[in-house]
Amino acid sequence: MADITTFGLELLKQSYNGTNTMVSPFSVLMVLNMVRDGADNATLEAMTKVMGISREDFLDVCDTLVSKSELSSANGVWINSDLGVTLKEQYLQAVKADYEAPVKESSFAVAAVNEINSFVNEATRGQIQSVIDELDPQSTSCLVNAINFDGSWDKAFEDVSEGLFTKGDGTKVLTTMLYGDAMTYIEGSGVKGFTRLYKGDNFVFGALLPDGDMGQFLNNLTGETLQEILENGYFTEVNVGVPKFETDFSADLKDALCTMGMEQAFGTGADFSRMSDSDFCLDSVIHKTHIKVDEKGTQAAAVTAGVMRLCCMPMEEPKMVILDRPFLYTIMDADNLMPVFLGIYTGIEG
Repeated sequence: MADITTFGLELLKQSYNGTNTMVSPFSVLMVLNMVRDGADNATLEAMTKVMGISREDFLDVCDTLVSKSELSSANGVWINSDLGVTLKEQYLQAVKADYEAPVKESSFAVAAVNEINSFVNEATRGQIQSVIDELDPQSTSCLVNAINFDGSWDKAFEDVSEGLFTKGDGTKVLTTMLYGDAMTYIEGSGVKGFTRLYKGDNFVFGALLPDGDMGQFLNNLTGETLQEILENGYFTEVNVGVPKFETDFSADLKDALCTMGMEQAFGTGADFSRMSDSDFCLDSVIHKTHIKVDEKGTQAAAVTAGVMRLCCMPMEEPKMVILDRPFLYTIMDADNLMPVFLGIYTGIEG
């Protein structure tokens, strides 16, 4: 699953600006996979190159992940009933069959926004209550994924006390720290960390603490190196400290995805002829995430909304790891250590 790790890390790099940042490569790839099903020719090639994984391989990953009780995923497709555009029947059948996505025609003026946000709120169990503030009446369709993670620590943190955390800007603040032990120690060039198991043995929490600046560490990190670091941990006694935190992140990933090489999908030359006879292109990929880490476990959620438009309509001692300064964290599938969530905690809200 190194390709998904590479995609997720690059997305994190493009999104990180020194404040708390978390992305879900799984949720973003889910929407992009649905979008890609309608792409052809150069657009299909560009999307596949950036995503780094084939349609079939990603669907196999989906089947494995959503079979685990801690993680749930829901998809939906909304079509703008005001424009009179249609999606091809073959495309709609694939979306319904392979993604279990209900398809609904609604007015994008008001109704669709309320329906999408209600869908998101329910699918994330209230962790993310909305993803769309408004939809341009000229948008053609909106493809949505929402995932929810709820994991209890295999061994709850019993030592909860105040500790110092050095924020990304160098200031020190008192924060609630969770002290305990972990299952695996991670060590690499200029970084150390640990993994900690959730009940059920299906997912693990991993954290990496760089020796130096987080930005420099992130810039030098590759997906291959990250996967290697995560996989080369070894069992030993590890005393750890984790800040108790809750944070949200939101962004339009259009610029990030274009920088990564997917600009073909967003421009007037986009080819989504397998989706519709009309000239579609991607307009935005809105992404929101939420995470809460405490002594009992972790709750996390992510929502991604891919909004399509008509191209002719322009729009805008023992080993010790104390996480007391900016750190990278991930929630991974325990079987192959593929990140489902990747984040950076700096203590600074964006």
